[in-house]
Amino acid sequence: MQSLAFALLNVAASLLITLQNNSSRISAAVQEQVVRAASQAVQLGAQAMRGNSGFAEISHTNLWPNASQIQESLYLDYAGRRVPLGTNVQLTLNAISFGDMNSDYVDDAIVFVKTISDKNEVMYKIAVMLNQGGILFNIASVDLGSSLAVYSHSIEAEEFTVDMKAGSGARETRHYKLVGNALAQI
Repeated sequence: MQSLAFALLNVAASLLITLQNNSSRISAAVQEQVVRAASQAVQLGAQAMRGNSGFAEISHTNLWPNASQIQESLYLDYAGRRVPLGTNVQLTLNAISFGDMNSDYVDDAIVFVKTISDKNEVMYKIAVMLNQGGILFNIASVDLGSSLAVYSHSIEAEEFTVDMKAGSGARETRHYKLVGNALAQI
């Protein structure tokens, strides 16, 4: 699996280097497609490095994830390890957004999780669950703080929008895009 992951990362690097070296000759639309393809190669490479063990497989009669599959997947815990839901990682708020985050025309999911460290420190996170070949994969998460209130959330046009109050901050609307294996605030 590592050789597959390295090959995918090489594809991503080659695409981006070619784009960088020829950006003046490539239209903006094609540049966007190249960046999306490179991003998908990074996502697939990250999944290949982890293997499929412990990920919720989606029924081949239905390509779209559902709430029960969300509960069966592994999540990134406080220390960045992949673990099942339990004492140290819990779904919160009963809030799931479904939509395409990575331009593959298949719905992915975003959920909110509460992680608890070995020292009982609490961190709320946004967790991106990619639907990669019928497997839900927690590709990225974003730390939000020790408390969280979510008022609305949605995925549209590969962008996650959330109206929330995180930690001691003020209520705000944030917008995120998945870039490779990171959720970037835009």
